Amino acid sequence: MSAGPELRVGIVGYGLMGKAHSYAYRVAPMLRRLPVTPVVTVMSGRDGDAVAAAASAYGSLLSSRTGAS
Repeated sequence: MSAGPELRVGIVGYGLMGKAHSYAYRVAPMLRRLPVTPVVTVMSGRDGDAVAAAASAYGSLLSSRTGAS
């Protein structure tokens, strides 16, 4: 099975659903032949430290804080 071109994906949120979606994007190419290879590139959320820790733990390259301060 050859990998398709990379599709960069961003995830909003870093809690349970952020973790679930990060995992899903990682394993999707193993479960089904896809025309692209999804790669979680950025993860965002309200708590800068928490989103940075989650992005690191989930394998995302970048993290971003969003929302009002």
